[in-house]
Amino acid sequence: MTDTALPSRKSILGDFLRQKREGLNPQQLGFAVGRRRTPGLRREEVAVRAGVSVTWYTWLEQGRSEGVSAEVLNSLADALCLSADERAYVLNLAQIVGQNGSVTGDGVSSSARQILDHISAPAYVMDPYWTVICWNQQAVEIFGDFGMLQQDDRNMLWTMFTNERSKQLTVDWTAQAEQMVARFRADYAHYVDDPVFNAWVERLSNTSPAFAELWNTHLIQARKDVVKGFNHPQLGRLTFMQSTMQIIEDLRSRLVIFTPISS
Repeated sequence: MTDTALPSRKSILGDFLRQKREGLNPQQLGFAVGRRRTPGLRREEVAVRAGVSVTWYTWLEQGRSEGVSAEVLNSLADALCLSADERAYVLNLAQIVGQNGSVTGDGVSSSARQILDHISAPAYVMDPYWTVICWNQQAVEIFGDFGMLQQDDRNMLWTMFTNERSKQLTVDWTAQAEQMVARFRADYAHYVDDPVFNAWVERLSNTSPAFAELWNTHLIQARKDVVKGFNHPQLGRLTFMQSTMQIIEDLRSRLVIFTPISS
């Protein structure tokens, strides 16, 4: 096994800023198009819009800048026309987040277990890497028996991108896959230094070209309630509101509940 260095927060932040800069339309932002060697805005144009020096912004893209402030990052977010989710992602990357320890995936709080036991909707608890660690019978009826899978194969992204049944079950698989990767990428800002998270990204990227392509686009979406549809082989078309909640006893684990929506 090769010993590859993990990407740093600064390098990931720089890569993200570069991609967003290259995706902007100069003409729409009031700049002359002219002859440009690269797509998007020039670095000096971003610097002007953000009110920072070109040299400093170049260092930031190159992962070399130290001590960047929230005020400056917010100015850059405005200059690069970032969404609210992307702005939060940038701020998370630039901060020291004290949640880098690996999680074993064995512990589930008693309150989460009680909810799973008493709720009538499909629900499960997943760890920071999106691996399901506890579930109810209703979830089994929709997604299959997690207990029959090896722990690594219970990962929701792994299932989404490598399991043919999951692809057939999911309505509009392409859109749902893009949304999941965007939310996983937003989570990544908290776990850049976590070797387990990085190992999952590497495993998924090496196994699924579709995941690798989406991961490298740097799409970002914060957690929020979303509508999901499924084509169940026995139950037919099902529509749920998926809600994801933080668990107080373990802030790194999440309770995911699928509330049925009447058609």
